[in-house]
Amino acid sequence: MKVIIVDDHAIVADGLSAVLSSIENVDVLKKLTSGDFALAFLKQAAVDLMITDYSMPDMDGLTLVKKAKELRPDLKIIVLTMHDEPNKVKDMLNAGVDGYVLKKYAQQEIVTAVEAVSQGKQYWSSEVSKALLSSANLAAEEVSV
Repeated sequence: MKVIIVDDHAIVADGLSAVLSSIENVDVLKKLTSGDFALAFLKQAAVDLMITDYSMPDMDGLTLVKKAKELRPDLKIIVLTMHDEPNKVKDMLNAGVDGYVLKKYAQQEIVTAVEAVSQGKQYWSSEVSKALLSSANLAAEEVSV
């Protein structure tokens, strides 16, 4: 699986690349610091998976995901971020991401997420799943009132 990492913090991208190197059949093609660089790279290279942050200075992760999906609808995408707010998770889900992992659990969980996504599955951090369920339950209560 050919992977690109998009994060404006080089230390995060370097650490993630090191973690991914332990996964069989995963090849990190490039570490990119912006959404614009990622889109340019996607236009010229065969990429199977993009792992991106949500918060970046030039283009946020949601905008990047939407543009990347327009460019490459088959691209698998995992968001690796600190944001667990239900509205942000839902926006990414609606944009077509395949996984959402919180940075505070990143090392083993990102390995699990990449393995799941490479097998055609989706992966959501347990805390993200709980936040989505809680948000859905709250919305259901508002409807029934």
